[in-house]
Amino acid sequence: MTALVVFLVVGATGCSTVKHIYARMFYDFETLENNKKIKYENDAKPLALEAAKYYNKSITTVEKAFNNKFQAPVMLYVFSDRERFANFSNGSRGARAAGSHEGAYLSPRMLEEIDTLPGVIVHEFVHTYLQQFLGPNRYSTELPAWFQEGIAVLISEGSGTEGENKNEVIANMLSGNNFVADNPKNLFKKKHPKNIKSREFYYQGYLFVEYIFEENPDKFLLFIDRLQQKSFNESFNGVFHTDVFEVWRQFLVALTEYNKHFHPTQKNARVK
Repeated sequence: MTALVVFLVVGATGCSTVKHIYARMFYDFETLENNKKIKYENDAKPLALEAAKYYNKSITTVEKAFNNKFQAPVMLYVFSDRERFANFSNGSRGARAAGSHEGAYLSPRMLEEIDTLPGVIVHEFVHTYLQQFLGPNRYSTELPAWFQEGIAVLISEGSGTEGENKNEVIANMLSGNNFVADNPKNLFKKKHPKNIKSREFYYQGYLFVEYIFEENPDKFLLFIDRLQQKSFNESFNGVFHTDVFEVWRQFLVALTEYNKHFHPTQKNARVK
């Protein structure tokens, strides 16, 4: 009987670890009075009430950005304990928030940077939208990590990159400390390099996604639509008539020119 329950929960949530699934069985949430899609643990009601102020606007922001609706209801879970947040969301104990196909999860660590809450909710709802659009498995196995985070930062107008300096991030990228090394295959790694801190990696991904988007916003949305039927590479090549790595090389050239403008006396680092 236990095995059957675990199997059914896996099928319903798309979660990847038995520990994560088992932990979820022992959670009890209250439902926020003015928004039935927001659930919270007892001591987390103040954060839930604050998050409720931005829920509807966040949904609208994401749907407007993709020119499409969410394909399922979007939940928001608010936690009073970091460990419980990590167990339920299958995320990092040190994170402010996490997202999945069902919605977003807020850690009590969010209280330490409460001014970032509106953007964080949008950021996580972008992950939710794409996971609903593609399915959790395709999202996690086919979309490069730089794209997952870059597009979330773009739509949330910087959420996830707080404290990072654009000029410093670009200088680091031009020195070779970036999420792609010497060959095209590295552009499609599913996780960010361990030698780059998360917020800088998010900023790098954001700069590249922004570059692709600004070249032609209509084509970018068409590319997103194509992803539902085709792989990342097939969708990109079909819409932009070139491969991602060629656009990456053009992007690095643009960064070099930007770097020259802001650091005219500084020698430019090796560009890979």
